[in-house]
Amino acid sequence: MAIALTGIGLFLVFYYTAQTRPATKPWTSTAAMVLLATGLAGALLRVVEFRNWYALISGASFDSLIPLFQITAGLHLAVALAGSTATIVALYGLTRPGSLA
Repeated sequence: MAIALTGIGLFLVFYYTAQTRPATKPWTSTAAMVLLATGLAGALLRVVEFRNWYALISGASFDSLIPLFQITAGLHLAVALAGSTATIVALYGLTRPGSLA
């Protein structure tokens, strides 16, 4: 849940910054929307991961769960990469002078 809260918190920070500093709006508002999506996707993936582990503990065949764990891990990596990239883009936008934005 911490990943989701971090994503949503960063969304609020960058969205507020985009509203107060119009020169950075193209960078920070876009990154804010991506961070909101990654925060929600992170929360959803945590639920899926919990269900995978619950199925494993309940006695399901490990061989049938391996693809589910691999898909979940791949989606976690993709969401983390999107969130990290959005954070870097937003921070880059904050350092841009108003004349170059």
